[in-house]
Order: sequence, then C-alpha cells, then structure tokens
Amino acid sequence: MKQNYVLGGGITGLIWAYYNPSFTIITEAIGGQFKNNFSLGPRILEDNEFSRKLLTDLEIPIIPQNIHIGYQSDGEISNTADAKFLEKYYKKSRDEDYSLYRDETAMNCKKTQMDILIVDFPKLIELLIEKIGDKRIIYSKIYGIETDTKKIHIKRDKIDLVYDKIVSSIPIRAFYRIINRRVGGYRAKDMTYILLKPDFADLKNFDFVYCCGKTPYHRLTKTKDGIVAEVLGWKSEGNVRILFPNYVDFKCMPDIQIISGTLKKEFNEDIQFIGRYGRWDRKWKTEKVIEEAIKYG
Repeated sequence: MKQNYVLGGGITGLIWAYYNPSFTIITEAIGGQFKNNFSLGPRILEDNEFSRKLLTDLEIPIIPQNIHIGYQSDGEISNTADAKFLEKYYKKSRDEDYSLYRDETAMNCKKTQMDILIVDFPKLIELLIEKIGDKRIIYSKIYGIETDTKKIHIKRDKIDLVYDKIVSSIPIRAFYRIINRRVGGYRAKDMTYILLKPDFADLKNFDFVYCCGKTPYHRLTKTKDGIVAEVLGWKSEGNVRILFPNYVDFKCMPDIQIISGTLKKEFNEDIQFIGRYGRWDRKWKTEKVIEEAIKYG
C-alpha cells in the first residue's frame, strides 16, 4: 500500500509530520543539529503567528524576547555594518565573492535586533516525538529511491516501501545521492563549531556577533553553555587546540554552510522539498516550515 513519507528526523521533518498525520518519518536518528552537546551557533525561533501557533498547539508557554545582533571589526563591536564589512564577512565565512551570491540572513539585512520566542529546543523535539508517536517513525537508513517505480529501499528488515508522496527535509545533496543522480550546482562547505568558556570574549549586550576581522572565527554566539565560535572548514582536534587552547568542546559538520544552488524543477508533485537544507534556501527558516506544514495539512 502506498503511503506518504517524510525523509529526515530533524526539527523540520518533525514539524511536518506533526501537522500532517498521513506522513511517516524515515530517519536514522531524531533531532538533527539539536542532538549535539551544545548549540551550533544561534538556534532561534523568530516571533510570528506560525511560531506562536506551534508553541500554543504543543502547550508550550509563549515567552517573547528581543535579542541584539552585533558586528565586530578590528576588535570593536557595534550595531552597524557597511558594505565593506559585508564583503569581508562573506569572504571569511564562505570563501566566496560577495557580489556573486546574496541571501537573506540577518547579517545581509543588517539587522540589529530580532524578536524571538524563548524555546528549549530539546524539549520541543521531545514533545513533537511524543505527539507523532513511535508508530509513525521508521528508524532506518535509506539506501536508494526509485522515482520511476516509487520505491524507497530501507535496510531495516531489507524491505521496500512504496510511496505516494515524499517530503524531503534532508540536504538536497544527500537526496541526489540516494536517487543515484549527479549532484550539480548545490555548493556547500564544511563548518566547525567550538564551545568556549563564557569569559572567552566580552560580547557586551549582543546575543551574537558577526566578525570580519583577523580572528579565525566569523561569528560568536552567547549560549547557556558558554560562547560558541564558528570557523569555516573542517578542523581536526589538533587544529582546534592550536586556535583555541582552552576550548571546551567542538563539532565538525559537513556541507552545512550553503554557498549556492537553486532548487531544480525536475521532480513530479509526488516529491516535495522543505527546510533550509532540503530547499537549499536560507529563507526557509523554522517559521517557514511551520507555515508550509500547516497550509499543506
């Protein structure tokens, strides 16, 4: 019997399955980036009607907060960034020419403040799993999808699933590998996140700071565990120790810094892509996922 499946068990896939009970999640593990021991940079839920609806539906208290964004150059932090800053930052954080690609990040929009809702993301994920239920989560690796016969090959029990619709939240590059097609045009780079002690830097009243100077990192974020530094590229433990002798922890993530790529219209309506990495689109934040999941349902 044909069914509907969500690929990926990160927060994007969980939200989609929560609002669309006809979908079953296929994933190797639940939680995505939120499974890490510390926050991988700013992980926030912007305050809008869809974010509020999700929290209300899950009976999570709505606690608004205004956060501040800073810009650091040559050691000084301010709430302004000029065109030269943007060029330097883009080169540092992506190793690319700023004139070639632009995306709607807080930095590109030169935001100085942002209205968010305070969320315990691990708790949010636990609630979503509870609401969805174990019967709608298949823990398995996907080793192939046949788009002509509409079959999903999973290793658990060595069975094939026949789908009616697929909604993919996994990185588009991974999806192309699963369907055995060439990955073209979707460029990304690895990133390393380093957890540092709270006294590593004085971020003043800023919650996170973009940095374009000579520091090895391009962004610093205040978290409950300390300050998180983001560094472009995959760094070994030895590299991290040289750059940050007193670091607490670190995590390398492949293909997490999206560089370029526009989603190709080469699939039928039975395959849909959602989320920042599924769409390869920085505008697809969590709030957008909630909106689209509600509209679909």
